[in-house]
Amino acid sequence: MKCKDIQKKLSAYQDGELKPKDQDQVAKHLQGCPACQEEFAKLERIWQALEGLQEIHPDPEFYGQLIKKINKPYEHRHLSGFREVFQLFSSVTGCTLLIAGVLIGAFL
Repeated sequence: MKCKDIQKKLSAYQDGELKPKDQDQVAKHLQGCPACQEEFAKLERIWQALEGLQEIHPDPEFYGQLIKKINKPYEHRHLSGFREVFQLFSSVTGCTLLIAGVLIGAFL
């Protein structure tokens, strides 16, 4: 495997999510490749830094406010959909009356 392919799998390798065959290939590659060893070491340092961070708990009202904000565009879309139907109906009705007027005028 090429270094580029190995580096794409490093996170999954670290988490033990690879198939055993792929896990072995990455391990063997890491033993002989300083560049990939450095990338893996960077990944390890990132995870170690993240483990030291305190977990943030959101305000109890956060999820309710989030759901309202998520649903707001959908409510607006429904209303605008009705407006579009009425505008289409109005324009179709207007065109129909115009054509009917021209035909009646031509007939008379």
